[in-house]
Amino acid sequence: MSLSFYGQTVTDVFPTRVTYQTKVTIIGSGFTSGMENNITIISDDISVTSKTWVSATEMTFVISRSEHTTNLSSYRDRTGDLRLNSIDTGFDISYIAPNYKILQNSSTSSNDVTKITEIFTNWDYNGNGYWRSSWYNSGSQSTWPNDSHELLAFTFDGITYSTGVDDALLSTISGLTFTPQNFKAYSTNGVEGDSHSNNFIATGDLVDGQVSEGTTITSNFIKGLTVYDVITDGVNGLDLGTGITNFNETSSVKFFSGNGQVGAVEDDVPDLIITQIAQPGHTNNYDVYYYADEEGNVVGRPVKLTILDQSNGAGLLAFWRLDLYSMTDGSYATSSPLKNALGSNATRPLRMAAFKLEDFGISSDPADVNGYVENVNNINLMAGGSCDIAFMAYNKSAFEIKAPVADALLPRYVCRLPSTTDITFSVSADVDGGGTGSSSETLSYEWSKYNEDLSVSGTSLTINNVEEDDLATYNVRVYNDFGSIIVPVTLAQGGTPTAWDGTSWSVPSAYSSAGITINDEDKSLIFYDDYNKALDLEGCDCTVKAGTNVVIPSGQTLKLYDDLIVEPYQAAYTDSDGNTISAVSAGSFTLKNNASLVQIKDTEGNINEGVINIERLADNLHASDYVYWSSPVEDFYVTGIPNSRIYKWDPTEANAKGTTGDWVYVSSEIMGAGEGYIVRVPSASSFTTSFNGRPNNATIDVAVKKVYRNYAC
Repeated sequence: MSLSFYGQTVTDVFPTRVTYQTKVTIIGSGFTSGMENNITIISDDISVTSKTWVSATEMTFVISRSEHTTNLSSYRDRTGDLRLNSIDTGFDISYIAPNYKILQNSSTSSNDVTKITEIFTNWDYNGNGYWRSSWYNSGSQSTWPNDSHELLAFTFDGITYSTGVDDALLSTISGLTFTPQNFKAYSTNGVEGDSHSNNFIATGDLVDGQVSEGTTITSNFIKGLTVYDVITDGVNGLDLGTGITNFNETSSVKFFSGNGQVGAVEDDVPDLIITQIAQPGHTNNYDVYYYADEEGNVVGRPVKLTILDQSNGAGLLAFWRLDLYSMTDGSYATSSPLKNALGSNATRPLRMAAFKLEDFGISSDPADVNGYVENVNNINLMAGGSCDIAFMAYNKSAFEIKAPVADALLPRYVCRLPSTTDITFSVSADVDGGGTGSSSETLSYEWSKYNEDLSVSGTSLTINNVEEDDLATYNVRVYNDFGSIIVPVTLAQGGTPTAWDGTSWSVPSAYSSAGITINDEDKSLIFYDDYNKALDLEGCDCTVKAGTNVVIPSGQTLKLYDDLIVEPYQAAYTDSDGNTISAVSAGSFTLKNNASLVQIKDTEGNINEGVINIERLADNLHASDYVYWSSPVEDFYVTGIPNSRIYKWDPTEANAKGTTGDWVYVSSEIMGAGEGYIVRVPSASSFTTSFNGRPNNATIDVAVKKVYRNYAC
């Protein structure tokens, strides 16, 4: 379908079968910035947000309607016309209301989740070689897991199902009868977004080999972890001793799940396991999950899951002992643990939920075009939630995935534009579980810029001499006869996050592992710990984190292309998981005498943030000497300079010669940027002036006026 109006053409819209937080893409031509504000859906309340103009051929928006259904005989679905500039595009958008489910101790309604009542893992409790959650004792932490351990089995609706991790070990447990199954963790590269302050890498307290270890990370294993590692590690990816908190608070997550099996529907065996490894929140917190086809259309019906944070009861399996690590700035593909942020000997609750395909309205009937299991390409965890997961796992009898899997692509950054830099993205992909050699498994590749086909079909894409128009989200579609995945990657202006840890500088290890070298001028310098080194530094931009003290010694230079940010004081607060986050003092940045901050980007205004301190020594003085000064920071009072008298030059001031231009006495004022002052010293003793404020930057215009002859100097 194609519709033209007012010089614009809409040729495609996808997906059109949507739910809460679904991102919808409009493809066409003639789109201009600002036109996105005129995107509407004419219906009974399908609200939208995050309207974005991407390019002349693409715009996007996000569904913000979140209404769910609690009665499957009375759905709250909606369908409306998608309009642009009040003109019907010819495309309808259908909102599919999620099926509401709740995991709680009591069972009070048909919306209650069928509980997982016991789990078995290979944590070696008391020399048994395994652990079962029925051994958990709230009064004895020795029964609480504190290390890596994989899910061996779980009991659901009275039946114990194995996961295929170690059925031989399960067979040694006296009196245990189980039904063999094979579960595997979903992998994902489908996350667009960066880590945030409520994200914590969670690991069992003994994963780093020590307890009560303080805030500093000494384990190289911990230092190298990424989000993608902790949700897929262990046998079959089912390690319960590592995970990520608040994964989907700001970003939606796509897990790939192709090649659905008809025989898995209505077999009464669980098809999906969801883990919850920290405080889940309260009745107002929820996570939305749904299966989708390749274009993102909802297949079946979403599930809106609330997990209540209740004390001991049927909904709680156990507590576990763990470390919670804050994360460095950057994408989920590269962000890594920074420090043990919430103290030693932390504990958190462990819960799990299992679902059948039927809970999602998935059907074995090919005539059910909106719910047929073989249409499933992926499962989505939507933004706006508070999911704390060790993994999300699928039953291989439901999805025997021979579709592609691929490593995450690393975001790339270019500091200055236009550039002579060439950027190459290379995808490493394989068949999930290993191929059999069948031609049906052969992988093919399609690259696109946003959703515009680039006619590149290999494993690599190279962008030569990067310019502003090249900055975009690129996608590579990897596919075979069993299905496809889409791996996104961003090319952005800025620097590659580079961390100072108190000892050395480092870029995320994923870059060096991929053989990517980052030049100094393309690094985003981030001080996570104190710094005072007699070395020159160069970067694209610089951030001094709260609580960190940075000193640039005398004679040294920090050279930046872009901004300097010194983080302010951070008040104490309670995060969404109920953790108390302590107050953190403002960061500090000091330039010692004769040290320099050099910023070379032309800007229209001051791009710096925060307060710095610049020390300036006046020495070799004599009584009544005058010293020339100008302020390097904003809002600095000239009286902050030790003085006995202060003057500034005014070209319009009448002088004793009968002309204009004279030194004017100043009692007290904020020093104007780019303006000079002379200050008479109070004595012959040397002194240091400390300028405190936001560092001046950008083009500074100072009015210059003609002074007529006979200068009064």
